[in-house]
Amino acid sequence: MTDDEMPRSDSTDPTSSIDEPAQPTVSGVRQSTRRRVLGDASFLGNVVVALVALVSAGIGGAISGITSHESLQAQLKTERAQLDDQHATADREHRATVYKAFIDDANTYQLASDDVTNWLDVHKTTFKKGATTNLPASFNKIVSHWLSTRHDFQGSVNDVYVYGSPEAWSAASLLAGTMPPATGKIVIRAVTYPAYNDRYNDFLTVMCQELPAQPRGSC
Repeated sequence: MTDDEMPRSDSTDPTSSIDEPAQPTVSGVRQSTRRRVLGDASFLGNVVVALVALVSAGIGGAISGITSHESLQAQLKTERAQLDDQHATADREHRATVYKAFIDDANTYQLASDDVTNWLDVHKTTFKKGATTNLPASFNKIVSHWLSTRHDFQGSVNDVYVYGSPEAWSAASLLAGTMPPATGKIVIRAVTYPAYNDRYNDFLTVMCQELPAQPRGSC
């Protein structure tokens, strides 16, 4: 084989003419990574800020709601206390009217009862049913007044029963028991002394304890 026939080895590699892609440099990779990290950090920062704002708004709303609820409860408590005071004042004023009427009517009935029994003692007359037509006009007038006070006193007794306290009703019943009965069959009898005076003072003590807004210690 001649030299011309022998295959030649071209010193130039056919592949050497193909351009290989340029490899990124170390500094380029760092810069790209830094931009990506900075971008991610900026995004995460925005997310965190948004979350913090939402949480803060939620906490603020919750606190505002709690504060509003507490304020409403305090206002309702104040209004209830004011209503209780108004009711207590109205109740004391009404009881004062009832108790005063009772004690006044008791005193009037006691005096009228004394007038009747004193007249009978002086004239030695026994009051009997149907006998009023034969009695002097002066005695009829006394009896008529006594019957009127008897009626008024029983009305006051009823009011104490309805509107008074248990202590007031007990004291009123004991006081009424010292005088002729104000209901049922008409019976003329003397007022029981000194029990009447003691029971009268007992009822005054109840008035002293219940009617003033601040009862004094000596009641």
